[in-house]
Amino acid sequence: MRLTQRRAMGPEANMQIRLNDFVREMAALASRGSHFGTDTGGRYIDPWEMNYRRVGFYANRFVTRDFGDDSCVRIFVPATETGVAPSEGEQPFGWSGKINEHSAELAVWWAFELFSEGEARAFMREQRPAVLFQYMEGGALHEVEARFNGEIWIVEKTSL
Repeated sequence: MRLTQRRAMGPEANMQIRLNDFVREMAALASRGSHFGTDTGGRYIDPWEMNYRRVGFYANRFVTRDFGDDSCVRIFVPATETGVAPSEGEQPFGWSGKINEHSAELAVWWAFELFSEGEARAFMREQRPAVLFQYMEGGALHEVEARFNGEIWIVEKTSL
């Protein structure tokens, strides 16, 4: 089922599509810049800078573009279904790059303070973490929730 067909099911539809497949479809549908893409570049944005950008967006809402050099994605990483909670670091994380499987994995590394690829792979297989992406588009807040199912990242819900 294509993304355009899923949109007809309504907001927060149960999607069950691979995250990077969803990313490619969203990027293809964008008529201008998009928060979605397979590019792995980007940087962590500290909470102070992220809040400053968000206040700037709302203060200049009719002038500021939803997507641009000053836009960022907010990323929340909740406790796993088995009850393992993220470290005490501040959430949400800000991310200047694209929404994709790479940024989901980075967020898990940051939230659970994972230090090696082997440790991260084992953690992800066993704990099946989730990541919630939030971004502004068309003057509204949108969300995409993805979960690692033990093998790949799957989009579970979206507020498109």
